[in-house]
Order: sequence, then structure tokens, then C-alpha cells
Amino acid sequence: MQRTITLSSFVLAVGAALLWSAAPLRAAAAADAPASDKPADAIPDRATLEKRFADLMTNATLVGRFTTHGKEDAPAKEDRYTILKAVKADGDNWVITAKMGPVPVDLTLPVRWAGDTPMIQMTNQKIVMGTFTVRIMFYGNHYAGTWDAGDHGGLMWGRIEHGDAGAKPKSGAAPKPDEKPAAEKSKDPAPK
Repeated sequence: MQRTITLSSFVLAVGAALLWSAAPLRAAAAADAPASDKPADAIPDRATLEKRFADLMTNATLVGRFTTHGKEDAPAKEDRYTILKAVKADGDNWVITAKMGPVPVDLTLPVRWAGDTPMIQMTNQKIVMGTFTVRIMFYGNHYAGTWDAGDHGGLMWGRIEHGDAGAKPKSGAAPKPDEKPAAEKSKDPAPK
């Protein structure tokens, strides 16, 4: 008597054998794993998340790019924000001390959470530079989001740097490729 095995029967038999042989391996791995009362993907408590966000945004430079709606074919422009500190205020609000030119400015901004991910969420909020609607999320050392200033807006993204890595070049630093050294700048004729 010859028996014919169909492809589906073969697949089911192989799958059952794999599941049966994998059970002891899973049990052994579970026995070797450290005991924990929280699953590995558990979200830390809010106080821990807020401390991480404050640390991330203190003495930080957001270095990235932005686009403008309607100009999608144009290359993204450089963007840079210097954040001196971030302090939790009341409710969802944070006081973000940012440098606007040479002057530090305190901005009170709402920060909401999607799990472990903080997001600045402003809607038609007046700040030093104008009135903005913004959604910017932060994860790891990166940020990404949308911005709108009424008659123009776009996308923004980049990385978060700490220390001197995000600082603009200081005097005496090597000039950018398209920039003249300081000695040559002083030889330029005065504008007319």
C-alpha cells in the first residue's frame, strides 16, 4: 500500500515537529532569564520619562533640516535650535529656555506623551518668532515633526546634540568651504 503525502500535510507535519521541539528550548531560555515583574517592553513611569526628557533637552542643540510646503522640489534648509534647559512646569507644560539670537528666552510649551515618546504640541501659540502650530516628537537623539506659521509651514527633522558637537564654529575655527577666513574678510571693501 503506497501512501501519498500532500504538500499541506507535509507542511503541517514539519510545523508540528518544530513547535514540539521548540517548547523545551523556550522553557530553558525562560529558566535562564532574570526574574522581572515587568515585561521587557514596559514603559517607564512618568517621572522617569520626564527626567529623561529634561536631560535630553538641557544643554542641547537641535541640528537638522526643514522643508516648506509648496516648495517640495527645493532642497531642505538647515535648521538649528539651541536649548539651554527644559524644566517641567504645571500640568503638561514645560519651560524650555532657548537661545533666540544672543538672548535666552523662556518658552512655555505643552508636551504630551505617546507611550514613551514626548511631543511638543502647540496650536496657534504665540512665541517670539510668531504664531505657530507645531507637532514635534522626540525619540532617542532625534526629532521630527510638522510646523505651520499660518501662511507657510512644512516638515522638520534632525538630531539632538549635546556639548560642543552642536555648537556653531567659534572664531578661529576652520571656515566653511564657502566662507573666507577672518583675515580675508577684513580686506573686503566696505559695502556701498
